[in-house]
Amino acid sequence: MKKIIITTVVCLISVSAYAENNLLGIWKDKSEPLTYQYEFKEDNDFIYIHKWKYKGKQKSIVYKGVWEIGEWTIKRSTGINSRCNLTIYAGKDECCFEFKFVGDNLILSNKYDSDSNGSMCENRVLVK
Repeated sequence: MKKIIITTVVCLISVSAYAENNLLGIWKDKSEPLTYQYEFKEDNDFIYIHKWKYKGKQKSIVYKGVWEIGEWTIKRSTGINSRCNLTIYAGKDECCFEFKFVGDNLILSNKYDSDSNGSMCENRVLVK
């Protein structure tokens, strides 16, 4: 029994380290690569950049913060529990995503109730 527990813990640590290493780097929105950018750094620092044009001029906002991988259960306004495994804290925002890799794509599914357009916490398909 002790051997099974140790093996399970080692496997979970390995999977978490693998996921963290794959997250590292600069990711851009697959549909709008010039608009949304997420950067996951090795020291758990995080940078989000949102760019847009306003009256012909390029505008941007940069949020700096941190990210972490874990397992959380949150209660949504519908009363249904959701699970998330990636949390980002940047600017005044906090996002709780369920993330996964599909091919070379990073899929972020927001688990918090949010209706803000253009926000870092929206569902996204990202590519490096």
